[in-house]
Amino acid sequence: MTNKKNRRKPALHFGPGDTSGWTPVGVSGYRALKSTAAIRELIQNGLDAASDAKALPARMRFRVEGYQIQDIPSIDLYRRYFKEAQDVQRELVGGNVPDNAEAIINDINECLNKQTCEVLHVLDNGIGLNEERMKALLADGLSVKDSGAAGSYGNGHIVAFPASDLRYILYGGLFLENQTPKMICSGHVILATRKGEKGGGISKDGYFVNELKDDLFNPYDFPENKEIPLLIRKQLEWIKDEWQTGSVVSIVGFNKFRKSGAKNTILKEIFRAAACNFFEAINRDHLVIDVEENGNIESLDKSSLERILEDNKDQRRSSDTFLSGNRAYEAFRVLKEGNREMVSTDLGEVEIVVKCPVESGQTRIDLCRKGMWITSNLPRFQNQFGNLTPFHCILPLLKNTQLNRIVRKAEGPLHNSLSTDLLSATEREKFNGVLSAIRDRLKEIIPPLNEESFRPDDIFLVRTKGLVKGGGRPNTTGTMTVVKRRRKSQNYEQQEEVDSGHEGTGVGEGSRSYNANRFGSFRRHGSQMQFQGLVVPTGPRSCKVSVVSGEKTQESEIRFALDESIDVTSDGAIKDLFVSINSDSLRVNGEPAREDQLRKDDNGNVLGVGLGGLNEKQEFEIEMDYSIPNDLLIRDDQKVVLKVEMVRRAATDKRAGK
Repeated sequence: MTNKKNRRKPALHFGPGDTSGWTPVGVSGYRALKSTAAIRELIQNGLDAASDAKALPARMRFRVEGYQIQDIPSIDLYRRYFKEAQDVQRELVGGNVPDNAEAIINDINECLNKQTCEVLHVLDNGIGLNEERMKALLADGLSVKDSGAAGSYGNGHIVAFPASDLRYILYGGLFLENQTPKMICSGHVILATRKGEKGGGISKDGYFVNELKDDLFNPYDFPENKEIPLLIRKQLEWIKDEWQTGSVVSIVGFNKFRKSGAKNTILKEIFRAAACNFFEAINRDHLVIDVEENGNIESLDKSSLERILEDNKDQRRSSDTFLSGNRAYEAFRVLKEGNREMVSTDLGEVEIVVKCPVESGQTRIDLCRKGMWITSNLPRFQNQFGNLTPFHCILPLLKNTQLNRIVRKAEGPLHNSLSTDLLSATEREKFNGVLSAIRDRLKEIIPPLNEESFRPDDIFLVRTKGLVKGGGRPNTTGTMTVVKRRRKSQNYEQQEEVDSGHEGTGVGEGSRSYNANRFGSFRRHGSQMQFQGLVVPTGPRSCKVSVVSGEKTQESEIRFALDESIDVTSDGAIKDLFVSINSDSLRVNGEPAREDQLRKDDNGNVLGVGLGGLNEKQEFEIEMDYSIPNDLLIRDDQKVVLKVEMVRRAATDKRAGK
């Protein structure tokens, strides 16, 4: 450490660097992320730090405070370096920077021109950031966490930068050194390359420290104790009084995750993201989150978890890459109502929580690690349970085992996916062995699909093109209903049962006569799309349909047909079996369908819904009443199964029925 008599005052320091603009890959890749990514990362690090300190439950406090812009540490240097970087970047590109870079510059200018600036402080009761942990946090790609931790300082801290209009984050740590409390702080700013006094390039990355040293392994001289600016020191003193040790992350120029409107409060946004992604940790009393907003303090803990999840359970579409409120609520119900047991594997016992059957009629398996939801897409589980009663299983993976470490290594950068390609051959073999053991145990305890005891009316159908291996039906399907078409020459009030040897196909006494003509011409135009669809009946001839697009397209259309166990490639059969949609009942994402969304045949029947352009993994929901073709011998009370079809259309081809 530098001699205290010669120490400089803390300020922003930039070292040499190569040419980087306003949108470097490491930062711009996170700019489009929604609030959940930042909130997950912040909570994840606090949960790990509390676990390291053996201070469970982890206590976290999200606190928004306003400051005079001139009270932001080193703001005058920030203004100077921002102007220099702006001038250099405009010079490099001939005056006009790209639109996405201009948007960043405008955000910074707007924030700097205000008299006040909001800061989001995120405090935890963990082990505290000491010199080594602080250094690892600032050094991208390094981690000093124990092998069982959920996140990695240095790997994910960039995720929080989009929440700062200034791209400026401060860090403070309160830790014990020889049983004596000690405080340190630092900060990180991301601008763009500018010219140095000697003509060389100055890095986009600036650090709030006393000094940047020419030492690869010890480059920072961190401010300590009374050297720490009041903005951070007040938070550390609060931690000392309440928790003894801990850390604070302060997002300067906090933009409220770019949410607007009275309904989008910070409290609701933080509670939603926390409850949907850490329901397992909160349910185990391992995590408590407080939010201070407008002078009020509210808590999310085990006692309030269910209420928060219920408040968000109608959110069926997630605007980011994590769980929707609906799916998180379903997973929580499994934890609350499911059966728990331990499965023996080569890597030790693994806990599973299973609920069977489930109301959705869809089998799902969710993996959580150290209390945080990771993924529902696990290898070795695809197309394995189609003959079993639909169930929902949670794999908590709470304990610090070899399996926990392997899973962590296989996770993607946002900890919401798994790739065994990231594992060594030995690790991959062990991981697959564990998953196979869990799969085999599930097959032993889940009852077979029995039409008498469990007969769901919905169907989860994935069109081929690789979304389901082998192009077959996925894990969960509804019971097939074979329908019989009435012979054209027949016109009568009563009909004998036809082909009664097929269960569910007969038309018994009192069946209605169908004298109306069948639907008019409706061309199948456009290529099939990748998608996932779940149809859930809400009445005898009404349903709710949840769909996830598997690809991006400029124009799309969805249609529904009766499933009679025919080959899905049979154009003629699909054409004849479209159902007619009641346009008055049709709602898309909760809103009444517009006239220009209706796709009609030449008789005016609505047989499809135009959805416009879609992005990959975009979710939407359709509610509707429908009627079946008039020449089919099906009673009003006879259950049918709908099949979903989605096609890609030409961007300008919106003519109804074409």
